[in-house]
Formats: sequence, C-alpha cells, structure tokens
Amino acid sequence: MIESELFGDTKVGQMIRWKKSLGILRYFLPRLEELSGRMASTDDVTALDLDIEYLQRRIEKIISHIMSSVTMQESQRAIKETESVTQLTEMAFIFIPLSYVAAVFGMGYR
Repeated sequence: MIESELFGDTKVGQMIRWKKSLGILRYFLPRLEELSGRMASTDDVTALDLDIEYLQRRIEKIISHIMSSVTMQESQRAIKETESVTQLTEMAFIFIPLSYVAAVFGMGYR
C-alpha cells in the first residue's frame, strides 16, 4: 500500500506490482508441484511438472530483472536529487555572503 502511494503509476510502481504478483505465483507453484507429485504418474503430470519448473525459473529471472530495473531507476533519481542539492549549495555559497555584506552595510550609523 505504501509503495503505491509513493510511486503511483510510475514504472517503479508497475514493477513493484508485478513483483507482488510474481511472488504470489512463486508461492503457489511449489504447492501445485506437490499436488502433482501425489497424483498417478502420467504424461500429463510429467508435462505439468516440467511446466512448473520452467515457470519457477522464469519467475526468478523476472524478479531479478525487476529488482535490477528498480535499483537503476532509484539510482537515477538519487543522482538527479544530488545534482539539485549541488545547485542549491552553489547558490547558497554566493547569496549567503552577499546577504551578510548587504546587512552589514545596510545598518544605519549615527
């Protein structure tokens, strides 16, 4: 819930939703494999086992890809934020001393 508020409909939010969906699939696939193991051994069950193993490998690859994509996007966002802070620091480096000098010379002497 917090992720959807933070990221909304951005690519990061979509990736997080995909990760959750794939996590649910990852949870249920081993249970299906257990159920198929209890059944009589037929060609259909063997094919189902192979499909389950294939899907598990695909899910793992997709999750790792999603996580690396999210990490890259977060790094890019952090770099942009750092650039903004650097610009703010440079402006403060110029304007704070100028405002101090203006305040000193703006004092009225009698």
